[in-house]
Amino acid sequence: MSRVLIKAKQWDQPLGDHFHLREFRCPCDLDTCQVTKVDLDLVELLEVIRLALGIPLKVSSGYRCAEHNAKVGGSAPHSQHIVGKAADIIVPDSKHYLVEAIVGNKGGFGRYDDRCHVDIRGERARWDFRSQAKKIA
Repeated sequence: MSRVLIKAKQWDQPLGDHFHLREFRCPCDLDTCQVTKVDLDLVELLEVIRLALGIPLKVSSGYRCAEHNAKVGGSAPHSQHIVGKAADIIVPDSKHYLVEAIVGNKGGFGRYDDRCHVDIRGERARWDFRSQAKKIA
C-alpha cells in the first residue's frame, strides 16, 4: 500500500535518516507547485541504496508536476515522478548494477549518462538512455 506524503512548502521536513522534502520538490516555479508528493516507500528504498553504496545520494529529480514533467520530456503517460514514486539520483556508472539489483523485480530502473532512475511502481521496468559512447565504454 502506498504511503504518499503530500506537504506544502515544509521543505526542511526530514524524510528518513538522510533525506529532506526539499530534495524531492518540483523544480518548476514554486509559486505554481504548492505541494510535493513523496511516497515514503521510495525514501526507504533510497535509504537502502545509500547504505549499500556507502555514499550520500543526490536526488536530481523527485516529484514533478504534470506540466513540468511534460516540459522536460517526460513522455511516459503514467510517469512515476508525477505520483511521487520515482527519483533520479546521481550515482557513479560503476554502481548502476548494484542499484538495479537493489530495485529488483518490483520497480523501475533506468540508466542515463549523468544519473539513474529508480521507482517503486510494483513491477519490473528497465531502460537504458545512455549515449552510444557510454554504452560501449
